[in-house]
Amino acid sequence: MTTTFALLLAATLGAQPSNEGSASTIAQGLIENGHKRVAVVPFILTNYPGSEKPTTVGPLGPRSKSLASALRDHLEASSEGGTKYAMVPEQSIVRAMRARGFGPEDIKDPMKARQIGSDVGADAVVVAENIFGDDRQGTVQLVSETIDTTDGSSTNQTTLVEDVTLSTAAFQGESWELRRWNGDSLENVGIGLPGAQAFGMGPVWERAQYVSLPPSPMHPQMVPGFPYKVAIEVNGTQRVPRPLYNGPEAPLLVELNQGEVYRIVLDNQSHKPVYCALFIDGANSIDRVVVEPSQLATRQHWFLPPVSGRRHIDGFSTIGPDGSRDFQRFTIAPREQAVGQGAGLESNIGMITAIFYTYGMDGIQLPPESMTRGRDMPRSPLGTIAGAGGRDRVDLVRGSRGLMLAAMTFYYRSGEEIAALLNGQGSQDDALAYVAASVPPPIGDDGTPTPMASPSDGAGRADGARSSNGAEEYELEP
Repeated sequence: MTTTFALLLAATLGAQPSNEGSASTIAQGLIENGHKRVAVVPFILTNYPGSEKPTTVGPLGPRSKSLASALRDHLEASSEGGTKYAMVPEQSIVRAMRARGFGPEDIKDPMKARQIGSDVGADAVVVAENIFGDDRQGTVQLVSETIDTTDGSSTNQTTLVEDVTLSTAAFQGESWELRRWNGDSLENVGIGLPGAQAFGMGPVWERAQYVSLPPSPMHPQMVPGFPYKVAIEVNGTQRVPRPLYNGPEAPLLVELNQGEVYRIVLDNQSHKPVYCALFIDGANSIDRVVVEPSQLATRQHWFLPPVSGRRHIDGFSTIGPDGSRDFQRFTIAPREQAVGQGAGLESNIGMITAIFYTYGMDGIQLPPESMTRGRDMPRSPLGTIAGAGGRDRVDLVRGSRGLMLAAMTFYYRSGEEIAALLNGQGSQDDALAYVAASVPPPIGDDGTPTPMASPSDGAGRADGARSSNGAEEYELEP
């Protein structure tokens, strides 16, 4: 069982209110109600306040799929080898929904759930919905409903509670700087915990560190002197990011239009080596796997030496044991073709996420074991596909990933979509439109809205400079 399963789906999640349960409660309900063949909807729904229908677009980002997959795997493990009930393959329910033209908002309609159940031979459909709220409280709450496809009735409702950690929040699209090297000392710059508590590793510490972050942390690319630069280029020219609204914490938008081929340029300007996990629409840029950051192998990170200079990543990569690299270029295409779509129905794409880590743990003071604490967005009609391929070589580096330094997400949209979002006319199907509408624009002394802020030095650079040697500059740990 992976970390995600352990956090969300273990039978005991610490002390829970009486109205909360676990995935084991769902499994027990399936058995008690005599269900014999079960389908799990492969995404998590979100119902925004005031919205007319649920959507797969929401604050969970790519975790809409990974959490649904975790739920399905736990129910399958609880079926005792299929002797209690059988599980419908994920792709079967996806194909059935596509064949009927059903969208995510249709699955909770009892009649349509009965139709899907009939199509896949399931007598129960399990669907989970995110309870929209303040994520900074440190938990995600999901309500799971089991729909009996014989009559459309709801046979079980269970609230699942998961602790949010730095890793899961970064995967969901949050952006902040946590720690920064000052000479040979790693300093805490963003975590509201004293001393060594800011340097604890693992999900228990990451949860405590996450809830201590400021309410509206500044996007790292807006922080003066931030040492890890991320640029998105088309034909050698950077697409300058624009904030969604006035404020240093605002999401950053980058224009990418259908048919364009882009690359991502990383630049470690610090005097310490770092690892970088790079996700496109929730899919890791190495091996193209859709897993959460805590589950990545070290070899699935890009290694940047000290003062690395600009290093580019052309596309989704597969690294051989000899350092050979096959890649398929990042190419913008219609959403339903996107690599990150997975099952093809979840909508949390249009995201580029970079997470930086220390190279090992040398010189970092860890908290003593006695201090261990407590319990363990956005839709775009475009997405990134794996385009034209290529092959080159990379140098392999041995090492281990250490502490998270910073995380940042850029949201890419077409030029037309960005203009609509900035004018307050974004599509209701785009979660960024909901974010923008919930933030009132600051008003200057003259009574007019203040101008948009600009990213910090380097983030807005559009000098067209190209990496000197290309992807072969990269070093990877096997």
